[in-house]
Amino acid sequence: LAAHARGLSALGDAELGIDGPVQLVGVEPVAAAAVAAAPDWAGGYLVLAQVRTRIGAPAGALAAVQRAAELDPVSVEIAELAARLALQLGLTHVAVVEAERAAGLEEEAARREGRRVRREHLLLRARALADDAAARGVLVSFDQAARLIQPLFDGGDRARDVAQLLYDIYLRWGDMLVSLDRTAMARLAYQRAEALGGTRSEAAEHLRWLEDRLRDELARAERDLTRASQGEGNVADALLRVAIVMCRSARWDEADELFRRIESGQGGMNAPLRLQRAIHRYAARDDSLEQAADELRLVLASDPSLVVARYHLAAVLAERGLFREAAEAYRQAARDGAAYEWSAEALEAAAILEDILALRPTP
Repeated sequence: LAAHARGLSALGDAELGIDGPVQLVGVEPVAAAAVAAAPDWAGGYLVLAQVRTRIGAPAGALAAVQRAAELDPVSVEIAELAARLALQLGLTHVAVVEAERAAGLEEEAARREGRRVRREHLLLRARALADDAAARGVLVSFDQAARLIQPLFDGGDRARDVAQLLYDIYLRWGDMLVSLDRTAMARLAYQRAEALGGTRSEAAEHLRWLEDRLRDELARAERDLTRASQGEGNVADALLRVAIVMCRSARWDEADELFRRIESGQGGMNAPLRLQRAIHRYAARDDSLEQAADELRLVLASDPSLVVARYHLAAVLAERGLFREAAEAYRQAARDGAAYEWSAEALEAAAILEDILALRPTP
């Protein structure tokens, strides 16, 4: 047992000291035998995980490092290796759990040692959050990822790995927002990515496509308004379509004026108009999400038959990071709106959030 321990420690201290995965294949049985002989030794499982990583066996490596984490739950190195391996395997939710566990340990170590949190740690956490956001459609995780590393970039760390990861976060965030038809926030995400990647980047191309699409939408809405003004349709409905496109194009002041015109023309605010304003005006910006939630609650209080308001309320709560409350709202929306197609999407969203809560408790 002592011989196993000494040999394995030497491998670890020398960072395995052998070049190439082919030669390391012969080391893996030695490492496995050592941990079998000393099953309560966290360091042995860590080196076994490192060996398996080097020979291209990430699933076995993850199993080994997770056992190491059980034996040594306060090791930052072990938690970070678990997060990297989970990312390699596409287990993004596991990566987030391990990265967040490492975060508490790293922050405590930084306070104890009087230093800053390591940039490599921040990059790992951001990558885990962004990959999980893309895999499971949790928009708030993109925001959390960007907030972790934007200060590095703004503080002068313009290294390629920082800039590339930040660009990738904003690009994927924008793409997901477009897929959800959240065009105003998508424009902002693409603009931030373009600032990092330049006018010839993929983000810049996506931004041009989106702006072309929004110009076409506005032209159609304005033509409809002209026809409605000439008696070929309902003016209030046409004004609402223009207001919605203004919101989608982030032309907020013009949208607000149109909503005021509609409200005045119909003699006050009613539940259907309040619903449209909440969805397209307030829920479209991350700085007015709380107002959107308040407006949607007012809609439900004044007209409970507008059950789709609860579906949108759940989405707003999820974007604010209130996963438990959002999951409950999604499930209630699915029950109340069982006759609508979006009820299946509500159940799926609730299941995703509940899965996240089971692994990563969230306020």
